[in-house]
Amino acid sequence: MNTQTETLLYEFKQESISQLEIALEEIHMLKKQTVLNEDTMNLLNRIVHNLKGSASFLSLKDLEAIAHSSEDLLDELKNTKNKKTNDVIENLVINFEKCITIILGLNDKDTSTNDMSLEDVIILSKKNALSMAMEQNKQVQFDYSGENAIVEPNTIRFLKEIIFHLIRNSVIHGIELPSERKVSGKSSIGLISIKCHQDATNLVVDICDDGRGIDLQRLTEKALSMGKNMEELSQKYLKNDPFQIIFLPGLSTSQETTLMAGRGIGMDIVKKNLIQINGTCEIKSTEGKGTLFKLKIPKAKS
Repeated sequence: MNTQTETLLYEFKQESISQLEIALEEIHMLKKQTVLNEDTMNLLNRIVHNLKGSASFLSLKDLEAIAHSSEDLLDELKNTKNKKTNDVIENLVINFEKCITIILGLNDKDTSTNDMSLEDVIILSKKNALSMAMEQNKQVQFDYSGENAIVEPNTIRFLKEIIFHLIRNSVIHGIELPSERKVSGKSSIGLISIKCHQDATNLVVDICDDGRGIDLQRLTEKALSMGKNMEELSQKYLKNDPFQIIFLPGLSTSQETTLMAGRGIGMDIVKKNLIQINGTCEIKSTEGKGTLFKLKIPKAKS
């Protein structure tokens, strides 16, 4: 696979995950409707059609087959003439979740043998994040500076996911709506800055936003509601690096599940990928001011 193909695959992966998360949310909303919503059906058909076409172009046959099956299910749902069929809806959920599983695993099988620069990863993540910001009616400016390091393939396939999800987290959870920012005395345009450098042993990437910051009390309350006990949280997190709670599987800082967030999977993915490359992520945050994620990735031994 050449570098151009890998770039296409990476862009496809980020866009498809975002679209499938939207599709899942629309399906859950569909369950609550007494009659089928035409706009919802059109959106689902568009997402599935685009997924099928992209999968075909990239020769991802398993994914293409599931997308084709999903088209059939949507046709079946449409032909029920507004009589919802729960079995069909559940099968669509299963299909979309299968697609996400396949797409998340693509980098493990299909990464290029060529090195990819850190700047390439950030540019692709920025493009996807700007699209997310537009969908949320937010205005975001990116500032990138530092060394353009070439990262070995075994590291870059995990680092791509880490950077993507951290930037995504800043856009969705950190940066406020323009109206909220003005009330707080901020510019209506949110800033996400990314700085990269290398020291003797690590590649260091700082991802910083000037958004609302992390509400540690709410994080703790959510962790407790998930069955964690205060003693465990205190010993593991609160005494040392309290914001590490954000990496607990299933924990989300969203108050409710929306089209873009609330399932608590993004930061869990970050943690799992960091473990794969022996990396760390330090978090500093001030409510109302913003959040800094400092990645430290060990260099490969020469």
